[in-house]
Amino acid sequence: MNKKANTVIKTIKNLFSCKRNNSPVEQFVILPPQSLQEMFDDCMGSSAYSNDRNRPYDGKPHTDYGLRGKTEIKGITFRDLRDSFIKGCFLASPNLHDRVTDGNWLPDDVYKIDWAEVDPIAVAQNMSVEVEKLMGIYPNVPKLKEIR
Repeated sequence: MNKKANTVIKTIKNLFSCKRNNSPVEQFVILPPQSLQEMFDDCMGSSAYSNDRNRPYDGKPHTDYGLRGKTEIKGITFRDLRDSFIKGCFLASPNLHDRVTDGNWLPDDVYKIDWAEVDPIAVAQNMSVEVEKLMGIYPNVPKLKEIR
């Protein structure tokens, strides 16, 4: 075992030196990623380094990179999609997000957004949520499993 792994094991043993059910905590090893690709895979799956339409949906299930992203869009129009995008922009804007919750927005209000304060990934995530709401499937995430 390498030096880093031994250090991690010692740290974990110190943190969890108590006993559970009268048995010591089992030893486990946390290994650092071996490559940049492995780090991306841990975070977002193949989407982190590829925009190929045929890439797998192998990210975390609750994200657009996982099962949630695999859902096909049905029953909405292009105008609905455009409105969802504009609402996603407002929801990602610190100063104008209330327009969506108040129902007081117009498409041209998008020109009032200070784009320097907007996270573009938040726009995409918010747009996805608005589309799910229109489709009647929000929240489109896998059910949690109880672990005993």
